[in-house]
Amino acid sequence: MSKGDRYQYYVEGDCEKKLIGVFKEKKDMILPGKVEVFNVMQQRFTDTKLRLLSPGTIVILVFDTDKSDLKILKENIECLKKNTRIKDIWLVLQVNNLEDELIRATDIKEIKDLLGCESNKDFKHCFIQEKNLYGKLQAHHFDFISLWNSNADGEYAKYRNDGNKIKIRKR
Repeated sequence: MSKGDRYQYYVEGDCEKKLIGVFKEKKDMILPGKVEVFNVMQQRFTDTKLRLLSPGTIVILVFDTDKSDLKILKENIECLKKNTRIKDIWLVLQVNNLEDELIRATDIKEIKDLLGCESNKDFKHCFIQEKNLYGKLQAHHFDFISLWNSNADGEYAKYRNDGNKIKIRKR
């Protein structure tokens, strides 16, 4: 990280986009940057898409590790490595998924408990609709250091979790 670096977040879904948006609002939690929903496990980068990046951009990929087919992810990483506009690639692994990350980083036992949802299936809808997400996290003893801090095993073991690189201040 150096002064003037540009960051582009590509996140798996709307929940990740919302969470990163909340952290960006706090200004002292994560590095500022553009956030776009783009599932690197299912979608492939194109030259056209990457041409929109400013030279020297650090690309941050945020994705779950609960899928066993890594073919598209590997292709995307190789594509990004070859692109001259990209300064670096950071991988933020959600071991196994965002819900598991939030359970590890709070005092809840089930994800529905974070927001008081009817069921775990309702969580994503509740999460996106929540107006005081940071307050809800704090109410459940949110430990920012624990979020995006685990390394995955199996096929994902070769990928280091760069979650701490995006954190400005450990809360």
